[in-house]
Amino acid sequence: MTSKKNIYNFINIKEVTFRNFSLYTKNGEAINVEEEINDGVYCLAGANGLGKTTFLNAINYGLTSIVLESNKSVFSPSEIVKANKEYTIRYFTGRIKAEDENKAEIEILFTVNDKNFRIIRGFTNREELKFLQISKVESGEIILSLDAHELDAKKVNLKYEQALTKEVGISKFEYFVFFQLYVLTFDEHRRMIFWDERASTNTLLIAFNHDLDDTERSLSLKRKMEKLESDGRNARWQATQIQNQIRKLQSAEIDEQETEQLREEYEELLADLDESEKTYRNIETEYDTLLKRQNILNSSILELKIEYRKLFS
Repeated sequence: MTSKKNIYNFINIKEVTFRNFSLYTKNGEAINVEEEINDGVYCLAGANGLGKTTFLNAINYGLTSIVLESNKSVFSPSEIVKANKEYTIRYFTGRIKAEDENKAEIEILFTVNDKNFRIIRGFTNREELKFLQISKVESGEIILSLDAHELDAKKVNLKYEQALTKEVGISKFEYFVFFQLYVLTFDEHRRMIFWDERASTNTLLIAFNHDLDDTERSLSLKRKMEKLESDGRNARWQATQIQNQIRKLQSAEIDEQETEQLREEYEELLADLDESEKTYRNIETEYDTLLKRQNILNSSILELKIEYRKLFS
């Protein structure tokens, strides 16, 4: 794939190597596991408990620094790292012995666009990268080579995120994390984007919106709409509870002052609810306008790409 013909360029994994990963042992000793990923269909088979899911999660960890927590529905790109970083640390604690934790690492070789990326990530600090090398696929010429012995490991990781974001053609690394974990990986829990409207919306916004400002604005509006819906439900529930109290007080002929105070609270809640619903409708209109604008732009982009191919194919 080249950026001239495609909006995004996705990665193609070539080799995966585990070193000192305690789950994979022979005669009680951790062994290095070197796996070449074939083009086409790659099959990973084995009995339960051999570490197949761990193998896939470790690859995603190497690429994104995150392991998703099972049965936790977090589909917003900006929330993924925050919601899963503690689980990521716990995930590998039980799979790597204490004596191996500082030596355990995963090395991944993959291609994206016209570049080879070789990375090495340890399992004790998700924000660090031990090694990064970027080279040209055709010539093998090394463009960038960074080692944690020479540069702070967190800075190496930052360079990796910046370089990968550029080659993928996506505007933020968190968007790559979202696509890798929720779109390109379909795990055994079957809980990905197809069964969640919020996840599907986020996927479409990122995938088909080439303007970062529009994408951010759309995602922000969607979050506001969700919050207003939640606030509205809470306000209705509170209003119902107060209304029930008013009826009880009226039927029991309790203190008029207390009844009047509750009535005022009820009226105030209704007013707040009405205001929230107006705000929600305004935001919904703005959101729909952005989506329509996005569809028009996407249609124009598609027409231009078709015309380009006719002229230069």
